[in-house]
Amino acid sequence: MALLGNAAVAMWWNVAPEARSEFEDWHSHEHMPERLRIPGFLRGTRWTSPSGEGDYFVIYELAEYETLTSKHYLDRLNNPTPWSTKMMPQHRNMTRSQCRVICSHGGGVARTLLTLRFSPVPGQANRLRERLSRDVLPSLAARAGLIGAHLLQTQTPTGQAATAEQKIRGGDAVADWILLAGGYDSKAVAALLDDELQEQTLARHGACHERIAGIYRLSFSLTNKDLPSTSARCDSQPPSIGRFVSQPATRRLPKAADGKKGARGSRTMQEPLSRAQLRVLGLLNRGLTNQEIAKELEIGVGTIRWHLNNIFGKLQVRNRTEAIVRARELGLV
Repeated sequence: MALLGNAAVAMWWNVAPEARSEFEDWHSHEHMPERLRIPGFLRGTRWTSPSGEGDYFVIYELAEYETLTSKHYLDRLNNPTPWSTKMMPQHRNMTRSQCRVICSHGGGVARTLLTLRFSPVPGQANRLRERLSRDVLPSLAARAGLIGAHLLQTQTPTGQAATAEQKIRGGDAVADWILLAGGYDSKAVAALLDDELQEQTLARHGACHERIAGIYRLSFSLTNKDLPSTSARCDSQPPSIGRFVSQPATRRLPKAADGKKGARGSRTMQEPLSRAQLRVLGLLNRGLTNQEIAKELEIGVGTIRWHLNNIFGKLQVRNRTEAIVRARELGLV
């Protein structure tokens, strides 16, 4: 794949077995969509280790490096949702690097990805950067079985204090240089570690011998253009909820003493919530997780996610917390 912007946030961590199901639910349906709604965030991809040991790699591709210090991004980092607050401690052995994209070759989204974390030998950074950018990575992107190769360099914004999310996690490690190579043939990707990207070869180009390598497979990908529209919704009824869905319904909004809508009712909806959506919203207001709501309503978790996407669109909100706030403003819960 070709990286979409000039900057990126690259992260590695591990999640314990008992937390992985909820972690992937949260990351797919709340956290990554939340990030992609930040101006300047173009694409997010999550990758998992084939070993099944709970190792993850996530990269967010940003239009410009300045996105890392934007008010929109810092506001999200310092105001995590309740679900994010719950999930942040599950990020074990976290490495988080805020990077500039040095070069990016190829196109498409890979099936398998190799990540290399390394550093240049002191005094050899320019030689290593030129060798990789000019000769090594362009040839890799054109090789059979591969589709892209990229070089990133960590450049943490100066003066950036620890965010609320980092404090919950307990602090993050930072990588230095990052090389990514992806392809549709997992064997071709893995073979790079014994060929152009083996430790001795990189050392001849000016890299230190110490490095951290990982092979990952694609788990989830989302762009800012994939986010549900708030202006148009498809509310056709899925088969699994027909037994308790009837006609759309709204609740009466509170009125002021003069008979007009009060402050809580001043923000109206263009399209009312269905009875099923109101029921899901009520359980959401009680603090239930997707799994708990599904169990309560005796339907699948996928159907709950479908309902939540429609609810978020109709309420014109980004996540569960905002949905509850807006619902209370409208007198729906």
